[in-house]
Amino acid sequence: MGWRMNKKVGIAELFLISCMLVGCSKDAEISCEEAKASSYYYEIEEKLVPEPEENICGVDAKDVHSFTPLLIGDKVAFRLSVHGDEPGYYLQFWDLHTEGWSNHNVLDSDFEVEGKTYKGINGYIYTSTDEVIYTTAYDEKGVTFLVQIEDEKVSNVICEISEEVEKQWSGKEIDGHLVVDGENEYYFFQESSGTIFCYGDQWKKKELDAGKRVYGIFRDHEKDTLYWYGIGDGNKAALGNLSKKKVVYESIEGLATEYVANVSDGGVLYFADTQNLWRASDGIPQKVYSFAQNGYLLSEIYSMGPADEGKMNLLVQMDGQKYILTIKEVEDQVEKQEITMAFVDRPLALERSVARFNRKNKEFYITIVQPTDGESKEEFRKRMQMEISAGKGPDIYGHDLVYDVRFYAENGYLECVDDVFEDTSLYIPAALKTSEINEHLYGVPFECDFELVYYATSSVGERTELTLEDLIELVKASDAEILQEGYSGASIVYYYGLSDDSNITFIDWERGISHLKEDGFAELLVFAKEYADVDNVEKEAFAMAPLVFEQMYDLKTIFESLKGDACILGYPRETGNGIYINTRSLFLNAGSLVKDGAKEFLKFLVSEQEQYEYAMFDITQQMEDEGVSSISGHMQQFPVSKSTIDLLIKSAWKTNEECFIETDSGLIQISTPYTEEMIEEFYFVIEHAQPKLNRAEVIKDLVYEELEPFFNGDISAEEATDKLHNRVQLYLDETKTGLS
Repeated sequence: MGWRMNKKVGIAELFLISCMLVGCSKDAEISCEEAKASSYYYEIEEKLVPEPEENICGVDAKDVHSFTPLLIGDKVAFRLSVHGDEPGYYLQFWDLHTEGWSNHNVLDSDFEVEGKTYKGINGYIYTSTDEVIYTTAYDEKGVTFLVQIEDEKVSNVICEISEEVEKQWSGKEIDGHLVVDGENEYYFFQESSGTIFCYGDQWKKKELDAGKRVYGIFRDHEKDTLYWYGIGDGNKAALGNLSKKKVVYESIEGLATEYVANVSDGGVLYFADTQNLWRASDGIPQKVYSFAQNGYLLSEIYSMGPADEGKMNLLVQMDGQKYILTIKEVEDQVEKQEITMAFVDRPLALERSVARFNRKNKEFYITIVQPTDGESKEEFRKRMQMEISAGKGPDIYGHDLVYDVRFYAENGYLECVDDVFEDTSLYIPAALKTSEINEHLYGVPFECDFELVYYATSSVGERTELTLEDLIELVKASDAEILQEGYSGASIVYYYGLSDDSNITFIDWERGISHLKEDGFAELLVFAKEYADVDNVEKEAFAMAPLVFEQMYDLKTIFESLKGDACILGYPRETGNGIYINTRSLFLNAGSLVKDGAKEFLKFLVSEQEQYEYAMFDITQQMEDEGVSSISGHMQQFPVSKSTIDLLIKSAWKTNEECFIETDSGLIQISTPYTEEMIEEFYFVIEHAQPKLNRAEVIKDLVYEELEPFFNGDISAEEATDKLHNRVQLYLDETKTGLS
């Protein structure tokens, strides 16, 4: 099948199963023979749930622990414990419709109902089959009462709870659940147990056996039937009818053992795990929607509850945040156009961006293409090059497939993408220039890192730029024994001298003239030989450089290595700073038949929100989601959006609290916090970085080949410069400065 088929598919791909049960129980309400597989189609709306600890009024929370949240009707309920200057417990409720908070300080919650004063509420959250929120309260005598919370206050005292019942519940707040059903029925269970305690008139207790584990209880109001769901005797998902005291589904094949269940207001029974939505209205649970295939990469699923018009709400963890997913059944399957994107290596962080785009965009979805089984990376590269040269191939090419942007652009293989960036001033200027050909963009940079050198401020002084002449003078006046650790003489010449394309003292790239036989280059050779690191012995270095500066934490490494006395100026240059930016870009195939859709994705990827989401990719969470102990592929670097850089810095700044612990002796620093000086240096890097033209890259092998004999003492400096000059000039003559 060719690439250019412009395939359309139904994104709500169904897994229809004629009989998913190993066995309905003999008491099942609908038998396997009666069930018929049907097609169902769904769409999902998502709403981000804010972090609860950010909304505790008047509390400086240094350590906030949030218990598992609950979805109760149109509210998300949180229970938090706070440690710090003002420790305590809080009940918090976030309203899905108003998106507002109500907070209850458990330690300071005296209230009055119908003329009676109660001393406070306990820190537990209980539910009901009618989506009402309950907790317990106590009076001045210590008597416990079941109470209802409504409109940010205790609205109703239901009844007194006997001392015997209170003891039965005490100590079980971690996984103990109370469900209130009607006026006189109360059900208490623990997730770790298969026993449900039912309390009726006068709090008399009955024990009901419900398999091995119970996850929840809900009521089907259409049938006036109460159900429990959990794990049955077969160690698989099971559902039972509490009203009739029988098992409905003993062993649901394929459904994960961690799942939720509930019934819609139209009487449709749903199950959900982190992978799929299941439906059982025809008697047999069947997969009707794949979360993962539609871009919903769920880490956890907490609660499910009915919404209006037959919809269902799911409270989930996704991309490290909590969301409400509202699932709506629709009549027709939604069709989307496929956009293919090719990478040699797995783009881990970008996969998450693709997932977010796929679930949000209504017209297009992205499929990532990689080497097939048995195909080497090099074979894949060659195949992709042949495809694009023939006007075919994937719609978007990844950064590890396009090395020479100019070649691809000038041969008409790449589409100009100027219109992807509506306002280029919002992005790091040097990042965009890395994909610029003749003042037009032929690639979309979405992340970057930096090649740089840093120095001790005490060594370079209060300067903002550094030429090669300045560097040589400063090094000779210092106590340094080597220029940089691990740098040979040839490395010093190449990186500190010839890589500066703005310096025509050695090579005039624009005119195609080598000046390597002149005095300036000979002086560089002498300097490089004197300050090369060749003895494999630790010596005092003047300059320091990380291999790559690609994450905020590298700032700490830089400043820690120089005990806070760091100055980032980059490699020496005649103009500006030798702080070089490297970018990873995506390239739009000029032969693509879905250019509009591809550009929609590219715009989405460089938006402020998505740039931040991308930069916050958590490899640990990814491994947990996939259930693996190690994973390989491209992760993430710095965003190219300047406003997203600001958000990233704010996020990093918040971690400073984690650098200290409080002891009886006061605060003790356990790690290096970010400082104002670090942030200033980081902004300096962002503002002064420039794209590296890599003109000298073509002669790098020549430099090492011809200069190493001199540094080894085998030939003179004059002999070495003559040979290098002749070979470089020959190259310049042959190419006629075609690299300018």
